[in-house]
Amino acid sequence: MTEATAIKYVGQPLRRREDFKFVTGKGRYTDDIKAPGMLHMAVLRSPHAHAVIKQVDLSAANAAPGVRLALSGAELAGKIGSIVPNWIIPGTKVPDRPVVAIDRVRFVGECVALVIAETQAMAHDAIGLIEVDYETLTAVIDEEAAIRDGAPQLHDNVPNNISTIYRIGGGDYSKAVREADHVIALRVANNRLIPTCMETRSILAEPNADGTLTIYLQSQVPHMHRRWIADTVGIPEHRLRIVAPDIGGGFGAKMHLYPEELLCSSQCPSSGGNRVPKAINPPIMEGRIRRRLKSPYATTARYSV
Repeated sequence: MTEATAIKYVGQPLRRREDFKFVTGKGRYTDDIKAPGMLHMAVLRSPHAHAVIKQVDLSAANAAPGVRLALSGAELAGKIGSIVPNWIIPGTKVPDRPVVAIDRVRFVGECVALVIAETQAMAHDAIGLIEVDYETLTAVIDEEAAIRDGAPQLHDNVPNNISTIYRIGGGDYSKAVREADHVIALRVANNRLIPTCMETRSILAEPNADGTLTIYLQSQVPHMHRRWIADTVGIPEHRLRIVAPDIGGGFGAKMHLYPEELLCSSQCPSSGGNRVPKAINPPIMEGRIRRRLKSPYATTARYSV
């Protein structure tokens, strides 16, 4: 682009070119993509914020019409990696988060079991047949209360529920305090972060004849998703193709790694023949996101003036 061309566009209103197909109903989203012999995956989620999983009974679900596969976290242990944050501050104590909870749930909505069936309705019907015996534990929904002495501990390797202490500063703060006319202390509560999209998350995993796997999902970072899924599931990255079709909103929520993306990718080859599992979330935010809405993020600060 020449300088003259750049000046022509800078500061000028531009007519959008991408809107016509959306306002005429011609957008192509993940849920619009169908594959021959496609199967559907549904996930059972924890109703408890903190509980021990004593037993998961899948017998009725396995016997339900159209069900091809039903699994609990214990059956997936060692076969698929844990979810790791995509940005880790140096010094962070990273808690172990299995894709499906094995012996303990730590938030409402955590995955407890999954079903793959011939239709979406059959998958959800079978989910309702799974019996889980929970022993509920004390839960804390306030972030400040969670780091006080005596608070319930979520992870053995994260004492006091503090994964990271991040310090930043500059200059001689102690000297500034001594010489200041006034020292002001205040508590600042930031607004809640609620990324809410018209299109809920979905994923389609389709095996190819050459042994590669194509995954359709509404990702804001498809290249990063390919690396994350490859590393966690154990698929060589060059044999994995990520397709991000039209996305009905993201706002940062679709640039993270979620359990369903790993479950579809890992279970696709084991579901029988050329069948393709497809997972579609119900029209609510996934539990890990809803958990963040319980309380705003609070910061206590001191200013010397």
